Amino acid sequence: MAEKTRHEEGKGEESKTPRSSSKSEPNDVNEQLVSAYNKYTRGIYDDSLSGCMQQKEHYAAYTKAGQQAELETTRRATEAHRNYVKAAQEAAQKENPQEALAEAYRNYAETLQGLHQDSARQSQEAYQELAKKASEARTHNQQQARKHYVDYLKHVQSAWSSVDMDSLVP
Repeated sequence: MAEKTRHEEGKGEESKTPRSSSKSEPNDVNEQLVSAYNKYTRGIYDDSLSGCMQQKEHYAAYTKAGQQAELETTRRATEAHRNYVKAAQEAAQKENPQEALAEAYRNYAETLQGLHQDSARQSQEAYQELAKKASEARTHNQQQARKHYVDYLKHVQSAWSSVDMDSLVP
C-alpha cells in the first residue's frame, strides 16, 4: 500500500501513515450503486405517491364543483317553477289569461334553457380545470422522474470514476 510521510509537529521526526486512497474497491462501488439505485427508486415512488394524492384532491375538487353547480341549478329551477306557477295563477285574473299564461310559460322555458346552458358551461369549465391540473401534474412528474434519473446517473458515474481499474484485472 502506498504510504505518505509527514512531519509530526514539535518532534522533528518523521512518521509514516497510510495515505487515504481516493480510489474505491469494487465492493464499495457495488454498495454505492445499490444505494444510488435505491435512492432513485425511492424518489420515483415518493413522487408517484404524491402525484396520486394530488390527483385525488383535484378530482375531489372537480366532484365538489359539479355537486355545487347541480345544487345551484336545482335551486334556481325550483325558483323558476314557483314563479311560473304564481304567474299562471295570476294569469286567470288578467284581461287576456291565455296570453299571460303563454308569456309565463315562455319565461319559464327561457329560464330553464338558460340554466341548462349555465350548467353545461360550468361543467365544461370544471372539467377543463381538472384537465389543466392533470396536465401540469404530468409535466411535473416527468420533470421529477428525469431529475431522479439524472441524479442516479451522476451517482453511477461518480462511483465508477472512483474505481482503480487496474485493481479489477487480476
